Formats: sequence, structure tokens, C-alpha cells
Amino acid sequence: MILSHLILIGLGVVIIWLGFKIAEEVYQIALISTGAIAFAWGFAISPVELQFALEALSLGGLMRWRLR
Repeated sequence: MILSHLILIGLGVVIIWLGFKIAEEVYQIALISTGAIAFAWGFAISPVELQFALEALSLGGLMRWRLR
């Protein structure tokens, strides 16, 4: 139960990555939406510290990408 949020977040990322690699459009949409649901579920049940860390990393990555 302690690591369930990390398992769901990791599973969501892997499923989304796999969805981008699939050639067929229907399977691609199904995998990406399933991965997004798993990632959102894992993010919602994760501790506040992990949520802030992921948000800071994503904002930092966006700022770095934008200034490039």
C-alpha cells in the first residue's frame, strides 16, 4: 500500500510510452488514455511532498524547454 502510488505513476508512464510506439490509431488512443488515467490516479493518491516535487520538475522542464 505504501508504494502503490509509485507503481501507478510508473505504470502510467510506461503505458503512455508504449502508446506512442504503437502504429495503430485505435490501440494508441486506448493505451494513452489508460496510461493517463493510471498516472492521474497514482498522482492523486501520492503524498503532498511527491506532488510538489513532480510539479516543480515539470515546471522547471517547461521553463528550460521554453528558454531554449
